[in-house]
Amino acid sequence: MEPQSAPAAPGVLARLSSHLDWYWTLSPPGRAAFWATFGGWALDAYNQMTVGFVLPAVTTAFALSTTQAGLLGTVGLVASAVGGAMAGALADAIGRVRVLILSIGSYALFALLAGCAQSYEQLLVFLTLKGLGFGGEWAAGAVLVAEYAQATQRGRVIGAVQSAWSIRLCRRPDRQHPRLQPGAA
Repeated sequence: MEPQSAPAAPGVLARLSSHLDWYWTLSPPGRAAFWATFGGWALDAYNQMTVGFVLPAVTTAFALSTTQAGLLGTVGLVASAVGGAMAGALADAIGRVRVLILSIGSYALFALLAGCAQSYEQLLVFLTLKGLGFGGEWAAGAVLVAEYAQATQRGRVIGAVQSAWSIRLCRRPDRQHPRLQPGAA
């Protein structure tokens, strides 16, 4: 006789399904906007966490003071406030989808360039510009998804988008690649 798995508690699947009903109220373009924004927020979280993770090595490599290192760790988040305001105004002019694409593309580009920075000054500029894109993605993405959501489901939809930040943080960057392991050359 084959072992059988224990049956799910009665109603567990029904309760879980009822908490995800909001997803099926989104139109196909709304679901695409949800996943684009969700993915963007997850990448935002990963990028921000990675900066903090590599900051000790960057501080040593560029012989930075604690003030300079602190500025590198915060400039992206401070710039994101400006990027959010700029993206809001731009989204009203050219549309949220275009702004979402531009903002994700810009922070991806500047994250790549930050990884190639050869000096403190270059890194500071790239992290600042990355922060502008970061804030633009937060602002344009959240509003875009909210526009597709039904009024009765809007809170759940935006809450799910925001959960991408914590979901991405569940995986530590030092587990991503062997070269990021402590003591790796």
